[in-house]
Amino acid sequence: MSLTKPKRATIEYNLRGSNRIEGIAMYWLCSLPYGDEGADQVWSRLQELTTYTNDYSLNFKFKLPDTFKVGTLDSLLALSDDLSKVNQAVEGTVNKIRRQLFELQTGMPEEEQTAAFVEGMTPESYLQRFVWNEAKYPSRRPPKDTVNAIMDTVQKLDEDLKVHMRSHIHSNAGVLWVLLL
Repeated sequence: MSLTKPKRATIEYNLRGSNRIEGIAMYWLCSLPYGDEGADQVWSRLQELTTYTNDYSLNFKFKLPDTFKVGTLDSLLALSDDLSKVNQAVEGTVNKIRRQLFELQTGMPEEEQTAAFVEGMTPESYLQRFVWNEAKYPSRRPPKDTVNAIMDTVQKLDEDLKVHMRSHIHSNAGVLWVLLL
């Protein structure tokens, strides 16, 4: 096993309160081939080379189902064309939520500020303990259906954010009106 920088997706988030340098934590998602060796042996070697011997990184398993329904090559190629649009939509919604959280907390005393949570965990903990939600996104479902379900969830989050922001604006306007009286 050679150690080179992976050419896979990078996930970064910048949230206040992170204990990383300047609040930025970077995660690399890597798919490791294990050929004749078992997955556990490859994981052990990766841990030995990157964590125990060289202190390059902390590694966490990103648990995905072993049996994704793949479909045909044509369906995968068609889906790959759509994934850039999906990525932009997901990234846009996540950035809107992050930006709104930051703006709402700007000027608040530190003890009143709240951290961001994903399913009851900090984003860092969520990524480190990630487990595929089989009930919500069955692995036997065609990939296009899974992507559509993810997009539906993202669109719902985006709409919820808009509703909450409108409510927040109206409540602040009401407070301002009362103060003017």
